[in-house]
Amino acid sequence: MRVAKKERQHKEEYEALATVVDSHASKPESRAAAARVEADMAALAVEKVRLDRVMEMRKKQFSLLLAAEHDLELVLDEDPFEARPEEAQAAARRERSEESTDTTEETAAKRPKV
Repeated sequence: MRVAKKERQHKEEYEALATVVDSHASKPESRAAAARVEADMAALAVEKVRLDRVMEMRKKQFSLLLAAEHDLELVLDEDPFEARPEEAQAAARRERSEESTDTTEETAAKRPKV
């Protein structure tokens, strides 16, 4: 009786362990899954290197853009009349001269022709 009870207890333990073992993948399946994961990791590492290069290039481009924007602000903030008074005065004289020429032509056009 004791022997039969022990055998039944062992059989139940065996069945419980067999259920647990069956719930896990086989060794070849586990190795194949691990190989797929490693391949994915390698592909992601390559992609990371590529994206790091792109990011570095974008940082340099952004830095260049900010520098160009700063230089443009400096150029636009310059007062042309303060920076080059001779050229500014010459430009003003040319504008007055052009305006007076236009006015003279308009006046001549309004005079009656004889």
